Amino acid sequence: MYTSITHINLKQIMLRTTIISLALMIGALFFTQSAHAQGKPESPGKSEVAKNKSYSDDDSEAEEEGSEDDDDSDDSNGKSKEIKRMTLRAQEAIARNLERGVGSEQRMLTLSRVLEQLVEIYNRLNDIEDDGGDDTSSTSPLIVEPLSQAATVVDANPDYAMFEFEVDVTGYDTDVIVPEDGVVFSILIGTSTTEVVTTGTTTLTVTSTGSTTPDGFLVAEAETDTLTVQVSYEPAEAGTYRLQLDSIMYDESELELTPAEEYQTDAVEIS
Repeated sequence: MYTSITHINLKQIMLRTTIISLALMIGALFFTQSAHAQGKPESPGKSEVAKNKSYSDDDSEAEEEGSEDDDDSDDSNGKSKEIKRMTLRAQEAIARNLERGVGSEQRMLTLSRVLEQLVEIYNRLNDIEDDGGDDTSSTSPLIVEPLSQAATVVDANPDYAMFEFEVDVTGYDTDVIVPEDGVVFSILIGTSTTEVVTTGTTTLTVTSTGSTTPDGFLVAEAETDTLTVQVSYEPAEAGTYRLQLDSIMYDESELELTPAEEYQTDAVEIS
């Protein structure tokens, strides 16, 4: 079994590079918050993110090139690639939050989300074993991350709810196909129960920022696309309802979305 120090050092170096890069992004957000409060021109957060991402990418590529010289580095390279994928996904998500936050009154909320992402990526990196044993990271070819949700009531005759959920999907080590109707969902009763509605009428629409094939949406290896899921629901009787995404179909498999509460919309009351 591969247990050389190279594996451990690579993980430690990648972890430090990731944390430093993300910390610099948080510093850029603090700077824009301070400049806004003092009425000074704001430094463009996007360029800071681009520079920090470039530094991280350069360091990651250098570490990968160094590891290629080791004949026994297959396991280490696999873990290194996993770390780099997690890093890039976290950086992209933080970049989106920085762009949304700069020039708005939501900087502190944005900062809170950035900090959450930093903690999340730190914890996920630490989940990769240091002892050279089996990799405990996800082996699913499809990686899904929740982005945003919305729930509104459409005033009609009769009234109905329109739920919307956006998720990021990434191909892990391979291309995958998500059918256009490949999102499994439930309509829940109330604001906190897990009771599923079995009556009423629903309509599902899924769109993607990626490519579409005759079999569905193409999610390319190491590429991230956004799926927008829209569900209209006309209840059989008045009440309070919300949407929950249960799973996403891909190829010949199904990925359960957990934890469930992260894939639920707000509840709306339909009269």
